[in-house]
Amino acid sequence: MDDLKKVRDRLLTDIDRWAPEVISAPPRSTLRCGIAQKCYAQVDRMLEICVVENVLACGHEGKEAVSACAGGKPLDRLTLGERVQVLERLDSCLWRAVDGLLPLHGSRVIGPKGIRLLHRLSKDRNRFAHESADLQPAQVTELLARASELCDSPLIRSIIALQQRRSPV
Repeated sequence: MDDLKKVRDRLLTDIDRWAPEVISAPPRSTLRCGIAQKCYAQVDRMLEICVVENVLACGHEGKEAVSACAGGKPLDRLTLGERVQVLERLDSCLWRAVDGLLPLHGSRVIGPKGIRLLHRLSKDRNRFAHESADLQPAQVTELLARASELCDSPLIRSIIALQQRRSPV
């Protein structure tokens, strides 16, 4: 399994590189689409790692969540939307798994705000993938902001903490 911290850091580096191109002079349509495609691919990879780690940490409850949300498909075959559903379903279980590893508020790791972010990323990614509408510079800017928010979220920090506990650096 990939190290989530490395994937997250790579995405943050890419966001820092892409943002000036989108902000200073709106890039060509093909460049906007390329940036969005690469960003969504990295977000999807991060959430794939989160699901795998979450299912491992939650044991039987994790397997039940995959069965309920994705019909028991292999974890590497889940869609982004199915990953979001599994993470939402296992939110309180993840909290129990990371309790004491890092400071968290409440009884959930992701919480309502994080769930809304995940659903928005999934919805926007589906729109990007399935609708042929021209991608506007503002949409790419919003995507980069949401991806950056995800990188700094309690979910990502929690999964990184789980990975570091299992294999200390």
